[in-house]
Amino acid sequence: MNYQAFPKIFNKPAYCLVPYAIDQDPFHNFKNYSFGYVTDTIKNASLSNRVPFLDLLPYYANTSPESVWVSYEDAHPNALGNSIAANAVTDFLIKKNLVPS
Repeated sequence: MNYQAFPKIFNKPAYCLVPYAIDQDPFHNFKNYSFGYVTDTIKNASLSNRVPFLDLLPYYANTSPESVWVSYEDAHPNALGNSIAANAVTDFLIKKNLVPS
């Protein structure tokens, strides 16, 4: 990669919110997401400052938390979770013209 071109290519900020869910807790999962108020706060701040915002919750909505995390002790995304996020982010960046095509 040409690192001198990096600032010219990637100079537009954007927010991407990754949902947090614990399958064993009925209030912390992708179907009954209890952190919607946090999402709304970040989304409103982002959009009011004209910064594109992507909420990944809809992309994870048809999965169970345990299918997209590393383990119960480590809720970071596993390969499937990262793949879902990568596809969503790629589509978002292209749709918003945030990357060169």
